[in-house]
Amino acid sequence: MKQVISRNSLIFIISILIILPFLVLINKSFLSSSDIEAWSIVSPQISSLFKNSLLLVFFTLIFSSMLGIYCAINVSLTDLPFRKIFRILFILPLVFPLYILSFIYLGLLEYYGPIHTFLRSVNIDIYNFIPLKSSSGVASVFSLGLYPYIYLTTLNAIQNSDSDKIKASLSLGKSRMTTLLKVILPGIKHAIFGGCLILSMETLADFGGVSAFNYDTFTTSIYQAWSTLFSYSSAARLSLILLLISLVLFSLEKMIVKNTSTSSNRMYHDFTFFELSRNQKTLHLLLSLMITFFSFLLPLATLVIWSLKSFFVEFDSNYFFLIGNSFLFSIASIFFLLLIGLFFSFENRSAGTFKKFLIKICLLGYSLPGNVIAVAVFIALFSIFNFLDLKLGIFASLFCLFLGYSIRFLCVAFNNINSPLNEIPVNLDKASQSLGKGGFKMFKNIHYPLLNKAIPGISILLFLEVLKEMPMTLMIRPTGYDTLAVKIYELTSEGEWERASVAGVFL
Repeated sequence: MKQVISRNSLIFIISILIILPFLVLINKSFLSSSDIEAWSIVSPQISSLFKNSLLLVFFTLIFSSMLGIYCAINVSLTDLPFRKIFRILFILPLVFPLYILSFIYLGLLEYYGPIHTFLRSVNIDIYNFIPLKSSSGVASVFSLGLYPYIYLTTLNAIQNSDSDKIKASLSLGKSRMTTLLKVILPGIKHAIFGGCLILSMETLADFGGVSAFNYDTFTTSIYQAWSTLFSYSSAARLSLILLLISLVLFSLEKMIVKNTSTSSNRMYHDFTFFELSRNQKTLHLLLSLMITFFSFLLPLATLVIWSLKSFFVEFDSNYFFLIGNSFLFSIASIFFLLLIGLFFSFENRSAGTFKKFLIKICLLGYSLPGNVIAVAVFIALFSIFNFLDLKLGIFASLFCLFLGYSIRFLCVAFNNINSPLNEIPVNLDKASQSLGKGGFKMFKNIHYPLLNKAIPGISILLFLEVLKEMPMTLMIRPTGYDTLAVKIYELTSEGEWERASVAGVFL
């Protein structure tokens, strides 16, 4: 009984640690008189921030959907040459954080960049006709890095389509294009919409990419209120608006996933629905190569070439500290995230309604922008230390950062641990308990040995997530503890694209 109470208490304590910063954020949003002047500077911008964010999300969804759905149809329903290779290539743009992809294309397409310089040398000047820093221009670059979200959800949905309905449509004399438009795509619309909502959250949460473009959104305004105006209340209020938008999108995405059914009559993986002619194969092969070139090969080649050109100018002993800090933060975060993820996954197997509710609340962080979490966590910790008349030292700052990482990425740890854990029969738990081996002993002797093969993969995934996280690290890291992501932000904010590529390659 004591053990059950202590485990329940531990879940409650962790839940309080995760939820409390957001309660403090809401409280801090009600301005004090000292912050009215700062808010008077920020508040007139809110309508334009809504407009910019809405346009950015809209255009990114349009462009990403066009690319993602086209790529998914290409590799799943046609006899496109090398489609198994393209199935992997279309995922690879996800390796680029948006802030790296953004500064690469900014460097390529700026006025004195290599592309426009070459075009002017042959008397072609189209710089003014490419609105790179407009909402559509930023969305074009974002869509190259984000379309895999739509591609993966669409591909998975097509492969789970009901083959009986497709055969029935064809047997009734409907053409394959009609079947695609009236049977297959309507049948997977919920999955596509779910992918669009995930993409919308990623777009709204981005800070580094829009900062590189000097494109104002809520994330950039939060940082400006934080670092330029030094107004925690203004940053908190802007964060609260973005928090509410993110939670609405998160709730919609969960509703879509819940209502999406999987057919028992799955379409065969390599089912050739469209047999392409020779000319069609050539055309679609060229289009697929173009998508791969602009979304992955060109950014990769540019990053490598720039880094080789500027390596000896940019690289110094400071990079060893940047790499060391990046590794330190990532590895320490893995320790926290795995512990909490394993504990929550274990408790979730036998949790009651209230305990499951607490666990679900704790997993909301992944749907929230990093700088919203940074503002919430810092303000909460600062308020507590201020109340206790204590100074926010380096260890408190590190705790603040690791708590932020835990809130942001706990969902990643939990989902990837919970999935293989659910495959372990509950009867094993009952058998262990009947032999007097419950709680931690049961986890140690039964669950962990069956999970240990999945732990390295989960650790790598968490390592990469923390490594590329920019806004949280930038805002609440201890002074002097810069990382590769912070270095990239500092250089790109000065327009030093080639120098930033060195840190980009290391990252």
